[in-house]
Amino acid sequence: MRYDEAQRYHPRLHRPLAGLYLRARLGMYDAFLDHCQPTRASRVLDVGPLVADDEPRQANVLEQYYPYPTQLTLLGVQDGTPLLRRYPGVNYVQYQPPFFPFPNHTFDIAYANAVLEHVGNHAARVMFLREMRRVSRCVFVTTPNRWYPLELHTLLPLLHWLPRAWHRALLRQLGHTHYANPAHLHLLSRQDLLFLSLGVAGHWRVVPYRFGGLVSNWLLLGET
Repeated sequence: MRYDEAQRYHPRLHRPLAGLYLRARLGMYDAFLDHCQPTRASRVLDVGPLVADDEPRQANVLEQYYPYPTQLTLLGVQDGTPLLRRYPGVNYVQYQPPFFPFPNHTFDIAYANAVLEHVGNHAARVMFLREMRRVSRCVFVTTPNRWYPLELHTLLPLLHWLPRAWHRALLRQLGHTHYANPAHLHLLSRQDLLFLSLGVAGHWRVVPYRFGGLVSNWLLLGET
């Protein structure tokens, strides 16, 4: 479950699309505000923020734009020193998955942007959502749509529509060995998310996020 490693950016590939990525993520940030309705007093957990000294501007939108940084706790498996330097006032907790190191209902909101597809197998994804639900009353999760024409990690079009085994074999041949490993990348459809939510307590909704007229991401929204 080294999902932090699976989220590393490839600047040469992604730089031309950085502005579009940022616009899309700001749109999903607005959806987060609408769904969870945070206030100045809300305690917010961000699970799996990107940890990098050369963090691109389209990463960690919550940390960049949330107006109450002292209410943010960031949770990850790496040393979070770069995040603490970049975002004064936030708290960072390093942990060993799968269990979050917090008591039940520690937070009002748990947030994870583009992390769920990286956490491992089906059982690991269910546990990830259970932990988010356990420690908070409102859950906001984003993940890329498997059926979007462009695969946003490798920028390869349409290959990810093939059967998963074929797609992973092609990724290995093309040198994308990290993303060829199902423990590091497992793209999800709406049906996959609905099936996942059956294993987690609470009320869940899967909402499409459209960018350029197509569903680029799914929003998995959970609440009491």
